[in-house]
Amino acid sequence: MTVSSSDGEVYELNTGESLRVGDFVYLYAGNEGEDVASAVFEKWEGQERRDILRLKAGSRLENYTLKEISSKEATGLQAVVDPGFAPVMAGLIILALGLFLTYYQKLREKES
Repeated sequence: MTVSSSDGEVYELNTGESLRVGDFVYLYAGNEGEDVASAVFEKWEGQERRDILRLKAGSRLENYTLKEISSKEATGLQAVVDPGFAPVMAGLIILALGLFLTYYQKLREKES
């Protein structure tokens, strides 16, 4: 989300960041709608939420103008390598071989 102030300064807002205007704080709560149709702001005064605003690009928010509403998908998940995978697989293979050899020996004893 990109906003510009009345004096021409441009700010980049991420979800959870806020703008302070006078006694109010406008918290950017994220985007709403398909294709990032509108930005959602919560208007706070002290510890009390006064309003929820849904604004489109070009709208004014006190002395700020919303320039661009964009969405950047992100996740905290990462693909990692499990260092315990190889020892566990080796153990399972040894266990399977041990079971096979035990049954094989029992079958040979019955045949004798």
